[in-house]
Amino acid sequence: MDYILAEGDRQLGVCLRMLYPEQTRFKISSVLNDRGKLEFQVYIDLDTDRIEYYKNKFDTLTS
Repeated sequence: MDYILAEGDRQLGVCLRMLYPEQTRFKISSVLNDRGKLEFQVYIDLDTDRIEYYKNKFDTLTS
């Protein structure tokens, strides 16, 4: 299972708004990075092509 890395609350919100309408199954795990900041790993249970689609879409929405 691969994941999308959301580096803050706003990026997590963007990711969730992207995944909810598509009814995609996911799991969120919170971790501390090396600087002590909270990051969220959104694990998606899909095939690799679909995961790459969502990663590209997330990068476009957050840039």
